[in-house]
Amino acid sequence: MSLIYPSLNAKFLLYFHKIPSLVSQKSNIIEDDLYCKINIIVNSYICVKFYASDHSVYLNSSMLQVVFTSTNAESMIKLISIHLLISSNLSISHALYIGGELMKAELALIMRQEYIQN
Repeated sequence: MSLIYPSLNAKFLLYFHKIPSLVSQKSNIIEDDLYCKINIIVNSYICVKFYASDHSVYLNSSMLQVVFTSTNAESMIKLISIHLLISSNLSISHALYIGGELMKAELALIMRQEYIQN
């Protein structure tokens, strides 16, 4: 059993960590060069702002790169996926996270509730 993934059993985790091509000796955490902020604007549309980051500890410069607006998550995902810079720099886990957050934002928009990005 894993603290992060409680549904995985210990035998699977031991087998997984024995495969050298799947487990890096460094860090398993992938940091993207982009991050985003998702919010709802006046109960009318979803806004996603993508920023570039240099991951420097001492000099953390963040610069707004791209802003997308849409009335639903599906069209927002299409907009993000056709943008070459963003789609080529997002890890799979980050893309899945953004998709989940967009669905929550769309539900909040439909229900006219406040949305707070996790």
